[in-house]
Amino acid sequence: TAEQLQKQVQEQIRKYTLFGNEEIVFDYCTFEGAAASSDKRAVLEAVTTRRISDACLAVARQAKLDLIGIEPAILPVMKLIYDELAAESAGASMLLALDSVSGCVGVFEDGLPRFCQNLSIGVKRLSAGEDNFAQLMDQIKPVLQFA
Repeated sequence: TAEQLQKQVQEQIRKYTLFGNEEIVFDYCTFEGAAASSDKRAVLEAVTTRRISDACLAVARQAKLDLIGIEPAILPVMKLIYDELAAESAGASMLLALDSVSGCVGVFEDGLPRFCQNLSIGVKRLSAGEDNFAQLMDQIKPVLQFA
């Protein structure tokens, strides 16, 4: 049921997020494309601290904007790539979406999303050259082993 899924997601968030004792705010969505062809559902989470969400809401209120939803940052990229992967992918594949300070690793199995993890990278590591990029890849390895 939806209530069971919410409890399960909340337990996983509390177990694996790195916010310590700070109050967190979360939302999640099931990846609908994966639900049709599998017994398992991919769940993407959006998690932040209450402090950050309250600050964002205060800015929105000041600008007279309404909050219509909170989504995981990687969701649009995952939806975009899903159609291509579902048609032609067999086995495991990885999507690595990077910007200058963060990124996301998405692991797909037979074209279906199975794991998604956000990464904090930092500008210096990416702009320093190939030597430091190898260090970044070493940091990503434990995430992939977890998947």
